[in-house]
Amino acid sequence: MEEFRTMGSMADKLLNFISSSSDHDANYDIALHIVKNYASVRKMNQKQIAQLCYVSEATISRFCRFLGFQDFHDFHHQMERDFSLSDDYSRRLLNLMKGSSQQAAEYYRNELVQAMNETVSEALFADAAKAAEHIHDAGHVSIFSHHFLWDIGRYMQQKLMMAGKYVSACQTYEKQMEEAGRLDHDSLAVICTAGGSWFSRYQSIYDRILNSGAHQLVMTQNLSSPYLNRADLVMQCGISNVDNIGRYCMLAGADAIILQYLKKYGDK
Repeated sequence: MEEFRTMGSMADKLLNFISSSSDHDANYDIALHIVKNYASVRKMNQKQIAQLCYVSEATISRFCRFLGFQDFHDFHHQMERDFSLSDDYSRRLLNLMKGSSQQAAEYYRNELVQAMNETVSEALFADAAKAAEHIHDAGHVSIFSHHFLWDIGRYMQQKLMMAGKYVSACQTYEKQMEEAGRLDHDSLAVICTAGGSWFSRYQSIYDRILNSGAHQLVMTQNLSSPYLNRADLVMQCGISNVDNIGRYCMLAGADAIILQYLKKYGDK
């Protein structure tokens, strides 16, 4: 199976580069041209993209390697994997949006309320208390995630840092591979994957985690995944990701861990 090398969408990678780059050089200009014309660029070949960015095809090739891809073909192949915006939402919600905004709002609100009622429970907070202990006691903690859940990992990293516990949260495939190689028996790998696809998408990273002997905390909605059999603790954060509701459930799970950490270990 071909392994996905982008931990989020290509749009994420380009936007992160633009937002964090201190040098507004040729690579920055190319990235900016691409994001401003993203919908069109996904359908362009290398020559057309070079013309759009006012550079040569060789410069586009160097840009692709600069971003960590083997060549333009690899870059474009990953770009084609990006979902369209409409793929994030159900046909029912999109159809409601074409008609009554009130009906669409009521439907979406009901989805959110049901998801929160099913997620935020005594059981969730009990698991969160165990998770907080695992995080506190581990010599080294690394958060592994992808797509939107990388932002959940970064959120947890920031809050736990303020409570006196540094945890690692890497975004790119290469950095997560390196981080998995740093784990040992005294480490904790926190794996955030709403639907459970992280394990199969990044099998090489997961294999490193297994070989390290690190403990595993998995935050997910999918309790049927066989990969969970190796986890020390599984937190169920919601049961569905229809209309992207799963992100709120995962955030609720992250907040439950932070609240339990604060309760037990205080605010540094």
